[in-house]
Amino acid sequence: MKFGVVGDVHANLESLTAVVDVLINKEKVDRIFCLGDIVGYNANPGECIDLLRKHEAVCISGNHDRFVAGEIDAVIRPETRHVVEFTRKVLTKEQMEFIAGLPEENIFEENFLFVHGSPRHKDEYINSLQ
Repeated sequence: MKFGVVGDVHANLESLTAVVDVLINKEKVDRIFCLGDIVGYNANPGECIDLLRKHEAVCISGNHDRFVAGEIDAVIRPETRHVVEFTRKVLTKEQMEFIAGLPEENIFEENFLFVHGSPRHKDEYINSLQ
């Protein structure tokens, strides 16, 4: 099986569309996996959700997805808070339910562990090899 992996889309429809086009039409992947942060920062969160769903991508949640779903109510930067509020206003009920229902990880065929952060913590940043 050949698969493609995307992540940190952050509602950037133009980039996601270009990448999905390459994965589907050029690379001929069998499955797309999305490592979270479908929403956040850019203008097209709903359209990005719909595009991934159209291609039956296997998605997990990222911290921005969980901000929008209300799971995380951490202290975040004002501009991030503004984006969260915008996203909540523009998503349909179905899109919100999709975001809220995303799992934290996906184990695929018992060989691959897909996470947003690290295996230790769903939001851990890995900034070095040590």
